[in-house]
This record gives sequence, structure tokens and C-alpha cells, in this order.
Amino acid sequence: MSLKISRDMLMILLTHHQVMISFLDFIFPFGMQEFPEDFYFSGLREETRLSQPATGLVISQLGRSGRDIRLCYNLKSVERSLDQHWPWEPFTIPFDVEHGKAFWIIVKGSKIIKKRIQDSTAPGAVGPSDLKRFGSDCEAMASSLEAHLVLADWCDEEWRWYMNYLEERLHAATRQTLSKSIETEPSIYESPIRHSSRANRAPSALRRLAATAKKRFSTRLVNSTVDSAVPLTTILTEPPSSPPPPPPLVQWLEEKANEVSPVLDANIDILKELSEHYRSVLTSVDCPEELQSGCEAYLKNFEKRIKSIVTDLERQKQRSLGLLALFTNRKNMLYEVSNKLAAETSRVYAKRAQLSTDRMERMAETMFDIANKTQQETVSMRIITLVTLFFLPGTFISTIMSTDIIQFQDNVKEYQWGALNWYMAVTIPFMAATFVAWYGFYWWAARGEKVAAAERADIEKQAGSDLSVI
Repeated sequence: MSLKISRDMLMILLTHHQVMISFLDFIFPFGMQEFPEDFYFSGLREETRLSQPATGLVISQLGRSGRDIRLCYNLKSVERSLDQHWPWEPFTIPFDVEHGKAFWIIVKGSKIIKKRIQDSTAPGAVGPSDLKRFGSDCEAMASSLEAHLVLADWCDEEWRWYMNYLEERLHAATRQTLSKSIETEPSIYESPIRHSSRANRAPSALRRLAATAKKRFSTRLVNSTVDSAVPLTTILTEPPSSPPPPPPLVQWLEEKANEVSPVLDANIDILKELSEHYRSVLTSVDCPEELQSGCEAYLKNFEKRIKSIVTDLERQKQRSLGLLALFTNRKNMLYEVSNKLAAETSRVYAKRAQLSTDRMERMAETMFDIANKTQQETVSMRIITLVTLFFLPGTFISTIMSTDIIQFQDNVKEYQWGALNWYMAVTIPFMAATFVAWYGFYWWAARGEKVAAAERADIEKQAGSDLSVI
């Protein structure tokens, strides 16, 4: 937020009203900034001139006697807005003790102070009566003190609601995470995947027969080495669900809570300095007698109000320290929950790795047994093949000789061509039918393998889409 005036205009304004140079220290950090600069800068500067001033400072045409009370300070508070921002408000005031004139410069990002003063000083307005009195120097001094109280009230009124806001945000950000139970151990197994694709359709009679035979064969082969107590489920590749670590919102809220106590300390110190400064000025030997005697009641009321505001700010400071402790404890609890969940996750991963290793060992043992049995069966098949090849020619010849195709009677060999024709007519079709049946069974088995491969591809694709959604 800018002051909406140029540098030259500001210099002319400050020079004409003889604003103290220290006021620039409070102007420079003021405004909307992406990253706060001099956030904790606070202070009160004063230049009180009650003794006989230099001739150059007296400008009677402007009502300036050269004897005045000059001070500038800044206060901080919070106001309700979308971002709960921190207004940074510098103030300056020169008060002429002889003419009773005061000139205020209030730099603020909104018009709330201006509206309060205008509403209090408007004709018929109901508000602090001292703000509307300018009949004498004492009443003018009382009006200035009342204006200080307007600023002091402003810097005190919203802290309670601001800390309520921080506390509510903290509970909203952490209540759900802290209420979760972490006693139940995450499952190390994956729930079975259910598909409604062609894998679930009713199998044919041949497929059921082949599946039953395959199941019985594989059961006899696997049960000899694999522990039946281990579930044959696939191991999850995704980690078990767990709450995330403490969100950045908690850290941001803690930083905001850390800012409260130094700001309240600064406001308390400034208000105390302001009260002590006016007490020292009005009791000074150089202060006009009219102000010393006539403003004592106003000063006591001012000190009483300032003390009440300081007491309330100190209470808010104590609450901010308690709120900060709550933030720290809650963040530590979130870290403990996160660390415990991380430990549980690591333990589950270790169990899964151990389970996977055990299954691989059992599979290796199973494959070793299968290899041994296959080797034994291979040797047996070789022996059977050699015996078959040895007797096959003789078996074929004896089969031919046992028929009526060739007959030996009285050492005479006779050929029965009709019997030979019948033999060939029956043998060749049966042989062709055997080859056709073998090819049909081979084609059916190959088609079953293709269907199973397509089903596995569908299952893998479905599992991949589920993991991508997670």
C-alpha cells in the first residue's frame, strides 16, 4: 500500500509542519511487502522543547511558539481480513504548549482510525467527550491524550480473536490426524483382485477337465515342498496408507504464534513510555503552570486507561505463550505419530521382504525337485524309447505275418491281394484320423494358452490402472 503522494509532496508536507526527522524511521518499513522487513521494529521518539526556544523556531503567523511537545511512535495490531494481516501504524504529533494546537500524522493502511475520530468529534456524536474540547490549552491537551487512547485501544482490541483464530486453525489441522488409531498393523497382503472380464465367464467342459487335471498335477508337485500355511497372494508394491507428516500449515501457524509475544512486548513498552513521557513533561519545571495544574485529572485518567490496556496486553501475552506451548506440543505429537507410522511401515516392508524371500526359497526348492524328477523321467523315457525302437521292426513284421495277406501252406507262399487291400483301406483312414485328432487337440491347447495370456494381460492392465489412481 502506497501513501499516494510523491516524494516531493511528502518532503514539503513534513518540512512545512516541522515534523521531527525520526518520523522517517517509522515511514520506511510501512506498507504491504511480500516478505516483511523490520517487522519487529518499534519505538517511541520524542523532541520536547519547553524552555525558551530559538528565534528561528517561532512563527507567530502560523500559531507556533517554538515551545512544543513532539513525539512519534508506532503500534501494531491485527484486523479481521481474508489474510489476517498485521497493520503497521506509525504516528506523530507536535503539540504547541502555548497556543494549544496539535498536528497529527497517522499512517495506516485502512480508514478505521480516521473513522473513529471523525465519529467521535462529529456534532451530536456519542463518544469520548474530551476529543471534542478545544476551548483552552488544558482541554486541547486532554483532547490529545484522548486521541492517544483511541490508538491504544485499537492496538489491544483484536488480539483475543486473533489467537482464537490461530487455535481454531490448529485444531482443524491436527484433530483428524491425532484421532486416528495406529494400533492396528497394516496388512502385508493384497486383497484379491476381482474382475468381471472374460476370466469370469463359465468355462467349457473341456476347459474344466484340463483345469482339474492341471490343478491336481500342480498340487501333487507343489505340496511336497511348499508350506501350506503361507498365503499364495501377491505382495503389494504400494506402501500401506498412513497420514502425511505434519502439514506446512502447522508450521506456519506456529510462526504466527511466535510473532505475537514480541509484538505485544513492543506495544506494552511503547504505551508505558508514552505514559511516563507525558508524566515527565507535565511535571517538568519548564511546563506552563496552566497545564501542570489543569491537566492533572486528565493525566491521571490517561495513566489509568493506559495501565488497564497494558494489563490486558500482558494477559494476552501470557495466553500467547500458552498457545505457543500448545503449538509446540501438538507439532511434537504429530511428529511422533508420523515417526511411529514410518516405523510401522518399515516393519511391514521388512515382513513383506522376508515373506517374499521365503517364497522365493520355496519356489527354488520346488524347481530343484521338479528338475530332479524331470531328469529321472527323461532317463526313463530314453530307456522306453530304446526298447520300443528295438522291438518296433519285429512287431511290425510279426503283425503283417500274422494276417492272411501272406500264407504258407505245404511250403508254398501265397499272397492274398484282397486281404492286403482291406488292410490298407482300414489302416490308412484310421492313421489319418489319428493325425487329425492330434492336430485338433494341439490347436485347442494352443488356443487355451492364448486366452490365458490375454486374461493375464487384462489383469495386469487393470492392476496398473488401479495403482495409477492411488
